[in-house]
Amino acid sequence: MNSLKMTHLKFQLIGMLMGDAHLQPSTKKDTARIKIIHGRKQYLYVNHKYNLLKLWTRMPIRLYQDKNKNGMVYKKYYFNSLMQPQLFFFYHLFYQNKKKRVPPYFHRYFHPIVFAYWFMDNGAAKWVNHSKGIRLCTDNFTKSEVDLLANKINEKYNWSISVYKQRNNYRLYIPNKNYEFSLYIFPFIIKSMVYKLPLPKGFINEHKSDVSLSHPRGEEAPKGRAVRP
Repeated sequence: MNSLKMTHLKFQLIGMLMGDAHLQPSTKKDTARIKIIHGRKQYLYVNHKYNLLKLWTRMPIRLYQDKNKNGMVYKKYYFNSLMQPQLFFFYHLFYQNKKKRVPPYFHRYFHPIVFAYWFMDNGAAKWVNHSKGIRLCTDNFTKSEVDLLANKINEKYNWSISVYKQRNNYRLYIPNKNYEFSLYIFPFIIKSMVYKLPLPKGFINEHKSDVSLSHPRGEEAPKGRAVRP
């Protein structure tokens, strides 16, 4: 893997870990593995991540089925990497006392790739087709961490980000009034996830040839019996 791809992968992993990805360390604390899991409707996104990390995994993408406390059955797709020394750097960056945290000096990693993968994992439009606003889920982090994120991002980008409470968690809200956040991350949003991103009217038709919209759609989701991860 060349240096540019490695740099991109570093930013992609940081964005994933700001979102739904999780790391598990080895008993010797010198390697770690990453776990990727998303709902069945996000199979193409799981497949995209699998292709990014395929040098570090031997298992195929698998289907996971479970019931929530109300008895509703839901399905997700997942895969785990092998234990890798390269991934322990990210474990050390994101975890303290086995608990996920916002990395110290996170502002050093500000990059459109980081924000793109964070958005694809945990972002959503405030009101689809009716609002430009974007919400970023930060449920893994404390209020002080979320406040710090908002302050540091605003210092660099002046996006007027605010913090709001959702039940017992705190999340980020980006007004995105001029689509500034959307346009910043758009080049790194994969085709199957563009639907989540508020964009100016006619923008997609004008940018059909962009790299982000030319990503292969990937293979079809695997079929068969669901198993636990």
